[in-house]
Amino acid sequence: MLRRLIPQEYDFFACFEQAAAETVNAAKLLLKLTENYQDADPIAREINALEHTCDEISHRALNRLNKVFITPLDREDIHTIIIRIDDVVDMINTSAGRMAFIGSRNPRFIP
Repeated sequence: MLRRLIPQEYDFFACFEQAAAETVNAAKLLLKLTENYQDADPIAREINALEHTCDEISHRALNRLNKVFITPLDREDIHTIIIRIDDVVDMINTSAGRMAFIGSRNPRFIP
């Protein structure tokens, strides 16, 4: 009972760092994809896996945000930061998926 009254701390900055690291990895893979269309499908699958990982990080952070009483930043700011980082990975994933699809459907597209 007493634990519910004591404010719990959660390191949102660690979530930001983890999500940002996954974003950087996804961006590097997207660059690799643009340099080599021959491996488009496996690279797009790797990016998709990173996108799912980033989704899990953002869900974990948002769930914790709903449970924590005191936050190091404004709640809206934490929400915005984690959602925007996830949005970047979502856009990278969408771009990679479309590139892989176009490359597989039109072999002349591959340089």
